[in-house]
Amino acid sequence: NYDKPPVEKPPVYKPPVEK
Repeated sequence: NYDKPPVEKPPVYKPPVEK
């Protein structure tokens, strides 16, 4: 069987913080 590499979960979406 083809072993696919571990998939990294996409980064959590963080809205731009207004300073």
